[in-house]
Amino acid sequence: MATKNDFDPDDWKKIASAPIIAAAVISASDDVGDDMESEDEEIAAFKESLVKLRKKYGKTELVNEVLDAIENEGTGEFDRLFATISASASHESPLEDRIKSVGEAGEILERVADKKEAKQYKKFLIDAATAVASASKEGFFVFGSSISKKEEFYLRQLQSALNL
Repeated sequence: MATKNDFDPDDWKKIASAPIIAAAVISASDDVGDDMESEDEEIAAFKESLVKLRKKYGKTELVNEVLDAIENEGTGEFDRLFATISASASHESPLEDRIKSVGEAGEILERVADKKEAKQYKKFLIDAATAVASASKEGFFVFGSSISKKEEFYLRQLQSALNL
């Protein structure tokens, strides 16, 4: 099984920050303007998802180490990344650049870990992003989808970048 010690510091940083980047991409993808309540819901959903993700993927040592790193650093990194991604909206492809970095984390892991462990990590990343996408109802009806079309699009982009 791959552990933090199997990666050089730069590669480890990419792997450990990938869940935060994936979640921030989804949050920024459906920016609703001045609606900070929606953003707060998404940040809270990401933080809550960490506990659930540890229960779901806790048998994978690498995922536990990534979650430990996130907890040790604090989820303030999510807040900073969200602000950075949102502020760079004038850039031609700010979200695509972030998606590419998540894909790079998956590629690094594929070189070091076995296939099963790499797949578990990638599913973990998608689950973290999906928790953010599901944070609030879109639309005005009770039966509205909890994931917007833009969020759905970027979830698919993340899956593609991770070869899932």
